[in-house]
Amino acid sequence: MLAVLAHELGHVHERHGLRLLLQGSAVALLAAWYLGDVGSWLATAPALLAQATYSREMEYEADDFALRLLHAQGLPSEPLALVLEKLQAARARTGKRDTTGAWLDSHPQTAARIARLREQGRR
Repeated sequence: MLAVLAHELGHVHERHGLRLLLQGSAVALLAAWYLGDVGSWLATAPALLAQATYSREMEYEADDFALRLLHAQGLPSEPLALVLEKLQAARARTGKRDTTGAWLDSHPQTAARIARLREQGRR
């Protein structure tokens, strides 16, 4: 549980919520200006695409923050990888594919995050 809280604290520390709000607003404003009044769904589509890319980067930043915090406290980082594995297994049990990492998804592929966490945890 501590590893998950450290990850979420990473989102807070890096101000990801504020960054998403500002980036989404800027992209939506530019799209509305460029596209004109063609419907709100069309004007917000570029903002959603931009947020998906930024969110993947933010997940890695939050993972990195959690690793640093856990290591600074002398705690292992393996529990964060284990939580992701459990989430992946639960998803598989429900018959849902792990589509994270696709071009519209907001999170990187779970397997890639697990491997990255374990690699960085060994350093």
